Amino acid sequence: MGKTIVLKKPSVLPWYLAGIVGLLCSFVLPVYRLWGLIVMLVISAVAFAVGKRVFPAVEYQAEVPFDTGDATADEILKELQNAGRQLHQLDLRIEDEPLSAAIRRMERALHAMGIEVEKNLTQARVVRRFCQRYLGDTIHLLEQYADLERLEIQGQNVDAIRRQVEENAQVIAGVFENQLNELLGQQVMENEVNLQVLKNLLQQDKLLQNSPDTQDR
Repeated sequence: MGKTIVLKKPSVLPWYLAGIVGLLCSFVLPVYRLWGLIVMLVISAVAFAVGKRVFPAVEYQAEVPFDTGDATADEILKELQNAGRQLHQLDLRIEDEPLSAAIRRMERALHAMGIEVEKNLTQARVVRRFCQRYLGDTIHLLEQYADLERLEIQGQNVDAIRRQVEENAQVIAGVFENQLNELLGQQVMENEVNLQVLKNLLQQDKLLQNSPDTQDR
């Protein structure tokens, strides 16, 4: 689902290197004469070529806006992408392994939901309802847990909050996966309908007359 592209940004250091070399050459060569100027330019060009090898272009990732043609789908895909990144960062911050495992389940489910939305834009409204009901509160609770864990605060209420999150993390992850299964279930039904239509067309064209299914009838 990720919408990123890799771009290359040329380094400015080869230009700086060529400029410095050219400046040094101007102190030792008679650049006021044609041959001295030519030598300086050649040496600067060589320094620039060496600089490009030593300081190659820097690669970086740039986000590409979602453009499915459906504003709701684009909005939900962006929200899922941002939420997935937040969950990934929380997974890195939280030291409790069972809780981190639950977070990774949530992250995988969100990623798969995005793929399903891209396949079928009508699913965007179903996913939007899910996000409005569960996603924001889930991330808020996990961020609160991560903050308490980082600050190493002790106390009855703090322990209660952490225990509640730890005990319910697997349940919440299951909710995410159930929503994904619901989307996949709708896809299964659509596939069954499409396959039946295809079979009917093949039967009409007598292309299934030698298949095991038609021989049994």
